[in-house]
Amino acid sequence: MAVIKIKSIKKNLQAVVNYAKNGDKTENGILVSGVNCIPDSAYEQMALTKKFYHKENNIQGFHIIQSFKGNEASPKKANQIGKELAEELWGDKYQILICTHVNKENVHNHIVLNSVSFIDGLKYHNSNSEIAIMKDTSDRLCYKYGLSVVETRTFKTRKNFHGQKN
Repeated sequence: MAVIKIKSIKKNLQAVVNYAKNGDKTENGILVSGVNCIPDSAYEQMALTKKFYHKENNIQGFHIIQSFKGNEASPKKANQIGKELAEELWGDKYQILICTHVNKENVHNHIVLNSVSFIDGLKYHNSNSEIAIMKDTSDRLCYKYGLSVVETRTFKTRKNFHGQKN
């Protein structure tokens, strides 16, 4: 079962990237991967994309948290699922960092999505339909790997699934 939350990053993308990559939470960086960027320099690559397209203001990126039920998914499998999610949804246009944290009771991914496409400079616009697609894709990947799935389809306007509060 994966529960997904998404938040816009309005300030300090680097702080979110650094938090996500924290070696104490990612088995010293073993559970860090990237799509269209190298994890060690993900922030710098995202910043260069923004600078190239003159889109360095407003929303800097999106922070997606994909939480799995307890230890239902191994850390390696959780990272693989997060990477497949990122590749399928945004891999054709955006730089994405996927970091799996093992410091809590449940394994969870921190996915950092650059707000600016490296292909055409267009900004990603999060919407309720995009959130529904993200959840459906995550559910399908959970089924693929034999993980449980939450059956409810409701979500709040705060872009948080399953009625949980931020």
